[in-house]
Amino acid sequence: MIHIKSFLFNSVKERKADLYVIIPLVLVSVISGIYVHYLVSITNDPAIHSEIVNIISQQVYPVSWEPYASNDFTYPPLFHYFALLIHFSGLSAIDSVRIAGIMLWALLPVFAYLIGSLYGKRIAAISAFLSVFFPFMSNIFIFGEFPQLMAMEFLILEIYFLKTGRNLWGGILVGLAFLSHPFISIISFLVYLYFILPLSIKKWKNLSYILVPFVVSLPWLPKYMQIFMNMISGQWQNVTYNVYQPVFWFWPADTLVKYVFDPNYFTPVILALSLIGFAKTKDKFLRIFFVVSLFFSIYHLPFTQLKVFDTLTIPSFLLASAGVVTLADSAKKYGKLYAFSVAAIFIIMMSSFQVYHFYYAKNFWPDPRISPEPPLYEAAFWLGEYDKNPARIYVDNAPAWFGALSNKISLEPEISYLEKFSSSYLRQQEINKMIKEKLKAGEDVKTLAKEAGLKYLITKEKTNLNEIYSGRGWFVYTV
Repeated sequence: MIHIKSFLFNSVKERKADLYVIIPLVLVSVISGIYVHYLVSITNDPAIHSEIVNIISQQVYPVSWEPYASNDFTYPPLFHYFALLIHFSGLSAIDSVRIAGIMLWALLPVFAYLIGSLYGKRIAAISAFLSVFFPFMSNIFIFGEFPQLMAMEFLILEIYFLKTGRNLWGGILVGLAFLSHPFISIISFLVYLYFILPLSIKKWKNLSYILVPFVVSLPWLPKYMQIFMNMISGQWQNVTYNVYQPVFWFWPADTLVKYVFDPNYFTPVILALSLIGFAKTKDKFLRIFFVVSLFFSIYHLPFTQLKVFDTLTIPSFLLASAGVVTLADSAKKYGKLYAFSVAAIFIIMMSSFQVYHFYYAKNFWPDPRISPEPPLYEAAFWLGEYDKNPARIYVDNAPAWFGALSNKISLEPEISYLEKFSSSYLRQQEINKMIKEKLKAGEDVKTLAKEAGLKYLITKEKTNLNEIYSGRGWFVYTV
């Protein structure tokens, strides 16, 4: 078993074997990260996070979504403070967010190796490999869900510390998860209780450890109370996810087949190897973690947005690693070549899945309404150079990304669905919709544009406004 102190401070010679595994995987993570997040990502999430970085740079402790919208702010901000540190170097907010996300993605194999080392060197190496070459886990990164990725890495470290008896550090990491992501923090806290409550029964003073996460996350606890009040009032935007996800019910068979067997998601290989590892392991916690996560991935809980299924990846990459080792050991009786072949086939198979997965995501998942196509992001870069100051804009498509790339404030920003939308923000959305309809109908939009405080309109439609840019079907007008 590797301890963090020895892992960090041993000489290069002493940890050469570790570095031979980790460094190539870190490099693969960086390269794949740049590939899927430049020039633009496939979702709105990085643009949302860049908005939050700008908000924090102005408010420090964010209380509203100003200047994007007059709306209360409750999104846990730890990732955004991390990105803000990069932003201070002079990089744009959107680049700072993407670089921070790539850095977290590059750290994942390090943490996976560390927790895998609890079960031996071979499982550590395979766990590190799987963390990078596991399609469903990589989706969290590809979708730009960087705060969730940060919270999941805290969860991995939390489990490592708790299993090695360092409960205080485990509690601190739960608190950091609370400051990073609301859904993963709940899972982190339940894992923490699994380890702490039995200790508290034996010795009551251990019960004080339960307070540690709340002390660490104290600055954000009022926001969690606000989220809770929004939820019970029925005004929480997150409830909209239940329109197309079952509430307290099992997933339909076709949905399960997609998420479990499609090479862009869980893959049957991981599931089969996880079940082999499950049968082999004697780790009670790992078994419970896997079964509970698997059950609540099939039987859906409302509001969770697949976060339980995302968390299932953590016990799965450990159990699948144990499954590979089990198969390799079973093949040893036929000779070392057979054992090596088992590992080689697994590596080639997962590498092929992941190469296909990143290519497919990059080329077939983007939606032009969300992720701007080349002519639109060319217009965004042009406007960013033409006017470097923030200004309110209207954009036909991909408004959050256009605003992020041009350093402008979109009339239709991507406010997180973690919030309750205010009446003024709903009015903002309404005006945006009215402008879009009037542009398509060839009607005058100047009155609406002035009401919304717009300086620029970016559209494919011809208007009577002053045109300052034209490129590959897109126009930029001043109001």
